[in-house]
Amino acid sequence: MAVLGKTEADMEAMRKQAPKGVAGGLIGSFIASLILAIFLEYGRLANVGLPGGAGGGLVVGFLAWFGFLMTTTVTGGIFEGRPGKLVGINVGHTFVAYLIMGLILGVWI
Repeated sequence: MAVLGKTEADMEAMRKQAPKGVAGGLIGSFIASLILAIFLEYGRLANVGLPGGAGGGLVVGFLAWFGFLMTTTVTGGIFEGRPGKLVGINVGHTFVAYLIMGLILGVWI
């Protein structure tokens, strides 16, 4: 939190809001995985050369991350004046999350 310039009092206030953040994160992850599953199924039905199984899930997860999340996160970070290290952490987190979601969905669907 030092990267954000937060004090101990700010962090205590954030801790009180944590349950709402966790709930919002779970709902957001569910929606993201549902949309990723739709992209994966559409890619397979459209016969666009998407690999089957885990490989297809990884490709769709990477493309969704690269096309939507990485671009908007970096742009937002630049406009908000956030340190590059923080933007890198946020981009890395979503990268791993979307690859894992894609991998699971590719095996499952």
